[in-house]
Amino acid sequence: MAVAPENVLELTATTGTGTYSLAGPPDSNWRSFVSGAGADAQVYYVARNSDGKKEFGIGTVASGTPDTLTRDTIIASSSAGAAVNWQPADGQIYVHSAVSGQAVEQLLFGYADFWADGGTADAYNITPSPKVTALVAGMTFKTRIANTNLTTTPTLEVNDLAARTIVLPGGAAVPAGRLPAAAICTFVYDATGDRFQLVSMTQGAGTAEGDVPVLQAGGLLDPARVPLLAAATELTIDAGSITPTTNYHSVDTEADGGNPDGVAADEVTTISTIGLYEGAVLTLRAEDAARVVTVKDGIGNLALSEGDFVLDDLSKRLVLQRRAAGWDEVSRSFDAKITDWVEYTPTFTGFGVASGVSIWSRRVGDTLEIRGKFTLGVPTSVEARMTLGFGGTDANVTSDAGKVPSIQSAGPWWSTAPVALSGHALIESNVGYITFGYMAAGVQGLAKLNASTVGSTGQTLSLNASIPISGW
Repeated sequence: MAVAPENVLELTATTGTGTYSLAGPPDSNWRSFVSGAGADAQVYYVARNSDGKKEFGIGTVASGTPDTLTRDTIIASSSAGAAVNWQPADGQIYVHSAVSGQAVEQLLFGYADFWADGGTADAYNITPSPKVTALVAGMTFKTRIANTNLTTTPTLEVNDLAARTIVLPGGAAVPAGRLPAAAICTFVYDATGDRFQLVSMTQGAGTAEGDVPVLQAGGLLDPARVPLLAAATELTIDAGSITPTTNYHSVDTEADGGNPDGVAADEVTTISTIGLYEGAVLTLRAEDAARVVTVKDGIGNLALSEGDFVLDDLSKRLVLQRRAAGWDEVSRSFDAKITDWVEYTPTFTGFGVASGVSIWSRRVGDTLEIRGKFTLGVPTSVEARMTLGFGGTDANVTSDAGKVPSIQSAGPWWSTAPVALSGHALIESNVGYITFGYMAAGVQGLAKLNASTVGSTGQTLSLNASIPISGW
């Protein structure tokens, strides 16, 4: 088995493609191959000159006058993988021990460690230059794969070497779809298992081939080659399902404007995991705020910690993470939309012709807030009501049946009656108006009052109310 002794460097004036005649270290800071590895030892070595010629291989050390190093196996070289044919004009040649596969890569390839994939799904192929003719433990290769793996035994072929199976760190099989098309993958050669381990992957198709960060002088990233986030690409719901291809998508209703029932709203119950690796993070937003998409909890393969999520605004986001065959919620944009107060003119029932009407409303998240006052006309013995309104329009919203399952208090009201009188506005399930009640001896607090009981002609009534609204 070849070894890699430390701190070994010798000079040679060898010409041709034969055995190296070693002339010893350039100074006392270095050791010879014989002193570092011993006579008859097999070693990894690198031979190079100042003009860029280089050769990496395995050779056998022999003690003599001079000491020699055979060129048993050429692993890679600047001569298309063959032994370098050294010439007198090549100048001084340095032969030193190769400490690791990674160190060898830097010597052979510099920092150009990104190679285009020219293979197919499950059979990836790269062609580094200088050509690699043998693999060494720790050798690392990076590529943007062209196709998603369809099996659990994808392979990577380097130059003309035999293809090696790709595995996850530790040796587990790669699940089908784990390596999505356009992902930038880093593979390390595992000599013990004669295979490549996938050690990192950056998913997404937002950059051109080869666009990986490159260090400039001083350690700064070259801004011309730093990947940028891709814009959200649109997914259209198909029978409740969407199939993401990257980490950021907008979602539209089936047929982009209405589901098969003709309603401009739709639901996502299942999200495919094909092509997205375990632990992948997915962000969703609406494609069009007018076409509402509800992401449903617990029906398909989605586990949303806060229940269903409605995509009805372009600023809202839902972030999910893949776990096995499903998706878990990571975070969401809580709709804290607050609009300005806008006056509207409600419709009154039972209060006669109201005057001095000043009623205002605004939206706070999923809730309509109302405040204001009005003066009673001639009240009658019918149920007292005032319609809801938003954005300056009367009677255009209704209460949310899920959040208001039965009659309840929506807020207080006060009256200018000579005898102080106050009560509370009442809201019921799925209605577009409030009613009025109050607490007194023999009066049930949630009982809806007739207008003549609430007040009399000329009295002013002021109120505040908060009502959860359907669709908000």
